Amino acid sequence: MSSKKIKKKTLAVCLTLLLSLAVGCTPHVELNRRIMAEAVGLDYEDGAYTLSIKYYTNSGAVSQTGSGETPKQVVLKSKGQSLSHAFKEAEFNSGEPIIFGEFKTIIMGRGMFNDDILEALNVLSLLYQSSPRMDVLGSLEKAEDLLDIKYKGEPPNGSKLDDIIENASRVGIALRSSIEIVIEQSKKINNCFYLPLIASKDTKTDQTENGKEIYIDGGIVVKNGKGAVVFDNYMSESLNLLSRGEESITITVDRNGRPTPVTLTRAKKIITPEFIDDRLVFYVDFTAHAEYLINNVNKDIVSEAKEMEDKVNKEVEKRIADATDNIIKPYAADCISLENRIRQKNYRNWTKIEDQYDDYLKSAEFIVNSDVMINRYGMLQ
Repeated sequence: MSSKKIKKKTLAVCLTLLLSLAVGCTPHVELNRRIMAEAVGLDYEDGAYTLSIKYYTNSGAVSQTGSGETPKQVVLKSKGQSLSHAFKEAEFNSGEPIIFGEFKTIIMGRGMFNDDILEALNVLSLLYQSSPRMDVLGSLEKAEDLLDIKYKGEPPNGSKLDDIIENASRVGIALRSSIEIVIEQSKKINNCFYLPLIASKDTKTDQTENGKEIYIDGGIVVKNGKGAVVFDNYMSESLNLLSRGEESITITVDRNGRPTPVTLTRAKKIITPEFIDDRLVFYVDFTAHAEYLINNVNKDIVSEAKEMEDKVNKEVEKRIADATDNIIKPYAADCISLENRIRQKNYRNWTKIEDQYDDYLKSAEFIVNSDVMINRYGMLQ
């Protein structure tokens, strides 16, 4: 046998030994022995944090092996005077490694808005590497109680809570905020963001095991890490007109004494800041297409569509005015990137006012023009 062949065989044996040793010395935990966190809740009371972690038993095994065992919802709870202590206590109590990288929702519950919730979000984002798309919700109730609500037949890879948030966001009553957006907003001069609020109520159906269900209950303005003001679903819809991109938005207008939902599609807004007599003025131009259902007994559909256009435009202008007059101005709550628009429009002026930005925002004027065109309607039988 040649010396080259001997060297190759010797190298192959050495590599095989090294690999076997590496595998044997590497800590290994079966996937079904890990806790895959689905949602996390935080409460703060009497100087201590209560951490609630919702997960499903055997969720890792089911997703990977197709095991026939039905996963069960479990809420693991722990307490600590610091967030890191609460997380370590949870892992110690569970006896299993907890994976936080893929959980979808965090609920900031009772007491958290009196503290700096940004600390908690930064801990989750940096230390536990949470997903940047994770939804951040608020609640005036205890987060642990909300996570205890069990929906029957809830799947392990798409909880009912996700569906509630998605549906509320689709119709415009939830100002959806990911952890990425929240942390980005907190780094700005204004340090302000919105969170949707969730609450519980008695259910009239048997969809849950304990007679309670979860719903979206308006939102909250968080400024400098603390809760500033709570608002209802109407105000959520109004703020959505200013903050949403081109997603469809549904608003309700009065038509002959009846509330009529109108879906706005391809909605666009152009917000132009100006300085007039040392005062901030924002020109808001809102455009969209609209569709709604009409009654087929009407004789003049075109005239009714034109009348509805006028009503929709007035409603849009009213709602934006309500949002600016009741939330943005009184609380200097810039959660719609007005600061960025001022910087881009006139950076020199921005440098003059940035230290007094809150004061300028409180005295700002918003001039709104809505141009919604109804180009599609269905028939009610």
